Amino acid sequence: MAKILSVVWYKILPAQFGGQKGIAEFNEHLSAYHTLYCLCAKNNQSDKINYTLLPEMPVGKIQVMNPVNWFKINKKIRELQISHLILEHCYYGMAGIWAKRIFSVKLIVHAHNIEATRFKELGKWWWRFLWVLEKRTYRQADLVLFKTPQDRNFAIQYFGLTAEKCLLVPYGLNRKQIPTEAEKISAGMHIRNKHQINPAEKILLFTGTLDYPPNANALQILVDIIIPMLSKMTDQPFRVIACGRIIHPEYQNLLSLNHEHYTYAGLVEDLENYLLAADVFLNPVAAGGGIKVKTMEALSYNLPVISTEHSARGIDQSLLGHKLRVCADNDWPRFCQLITEGWSQHSDTPEEFFAQYHWTEVISPLLEKIDAA
Repeated sequence: MAKILSVVWYKILPAQFGGQKGIAEFNEHLSAYHTLYCLCAKNNQSDKINYTLLPEMPVGKIQVMNPVNWFKINKKIRELQISHLILEHCYYGMAGIWAKRIFSVKLIVHAHNIEATRFKELGKWWWRFLWVLEKRTYRQADLVLFKTPQDRNFAIQYFGLTAEKCLLVPYGLNRKQIPTEAEKISAGMHIRNKHQINPAEKILLFTGTLDYPPNANALQILVDIIIPMLSKMTDQPFRVIACGRIIHPEYQNLLSLNHEHYTYAGLVEDLENYLLAADVFLNPVAAGGGIKVKTMEALSYNLPVISTEHSARGIDQSLLGHKLRVCADNDWPRFCQLITEGWSQHSDTPEEFFAQYHWTEVISPLLEKIDAA
């Protein structure tokens, strides 16, 4: 049995957002097979996990540049007799390379995006420095886990990685089957009463960290373009509900978005009820990296999903048929047409989708690599 140290430099517990859930659930399922310790920022807290939480690192992004924290990682490796070091993202890359050389641990990098290109898209001037760190970290690692084939192929082409070093580990599912009709009816009554939505209205759901630039832009487009366009296209009553965080000052303008067919529900604690109550899930995000956790979750709740090409990356669409309807990025007339088709379809998310993307299947190739090391 391997002894794994997972290093996470930010808050993931309790898991509320897609990225947090991805790491928390990955660690949870991996810990069912190997001893796992999670060395993370001090603002993490949870008593419902099966691995050991070590919330001993500082809070804040700047921590990754402080060599004092590299020593903390080394200390834990020595004390706990760690055999495998997993870095979430590449930011502690120099610390990981150093630890590999000193302790001969197996270095695994869990890449959620190509970080340099993501921040280049966001207009950050320092993306070139990140490119150098990311490339070096991946090249020095024993194994790099990617969320999408596109990211894996990019790393092979531009970072010079070998295919043997790259492993596809997409976001996994906890659900093994679609919800029951009773679950949907109960949740539907609760959400409709809460937001005063009449039975004739279709509920269209959009979720995410709404003050993250790609999501913020998508929400603006949703209210300013898609909703008005859709309301002219159909006589079917509908309500778009957006769930998610808006706390950063530069995005407070999103709180003033207004339309008769739009409701902002805020950062809800009962997101599952919204997923169960919805008729269609919308994902108009056209930027950012990695597989879209929100799309995977919606499909697992048996929702028809209307998505841009960008937000459908990394998902095996051949498994889903019309359950996942995809249009070109920024083609909003087509996006609206797909919505009207989506709320009329009644097929279920196929069992093959759950079989391929359940966590037990997703981490199986990684377990084989760890056992073979």
